[in-house]
Amino acid sequence: MDKKQNALIALLVFSIERIIVSIINLNRVYFSQSIRLLFFNILTIIFLWVLPLFIVYRFEHRDLESLGLQVPKSKHILYLSFGVLGILVPSFFLGFQNLFVDLFEQILFIGLAEEVFYRGYLMTRLCEWKGEKLGLFLNSIIFSLAHITFIISNEGVRHPMFIAATAMQTFFGGVILGYIFLREGNIVPGVIVHMSTNLYLQRIFS
Repeated sequence: MDKKQNALIALLVFSIERIIVSIINLNRVYFSQSIRLLFFNILTIIFLWVLPLFIVYRFEHRDLESLGLQVPKSKHILYLSFGVLGILVPSFFLGFQNLFVDLFEQILFIGLAEEVFYRGYLMTRLCEWKGEKLGLFLNSIIFSLAHITFIISNEGVRHPMFIAATAMQTFFGGVILGYIFLREGNIVPGVIVHMSTNLYLQRIFS
């Protein structure tokens, strides 16, 4: 497959996953919160983990490097130190309550999963197709759109300022995480930033 086909397939995977999530949210009367969470977790495993790996190996005939999952040995210690500073050290000030449960969720369903898909898989294909600058911009819009569609399908448009704030936050977050990915050539630093932000902003403002 060529670069355009790879990018369009990645966009198709994103679109299908968001449509299914939106349908579940729009029919939340028929699904309890626990059932919806189960469905969302299953969708995350399928669309953010399994499908990208399957497509990369089966159809693109590429390896983990094309998902940003190969880390140079020279940076192992640097990234380990960065991870300790970013993920563990703040807990000494903000508390360890539920940290390891939240960290497990970040690894499997949120921070790591999103970086594998949105930066390692989708953004890589967009950049190969349209170049780094436009690929970064498009990916940031898509990353923002993913969060907005979830809010709107779940809550409607009752809180436009919150939707707008989320749109801006996730867009610029996508720009920062995308830039880190392009600079480092792998998703690990972005994963650490993403997970630590998710873990501790909620603790700070709760």
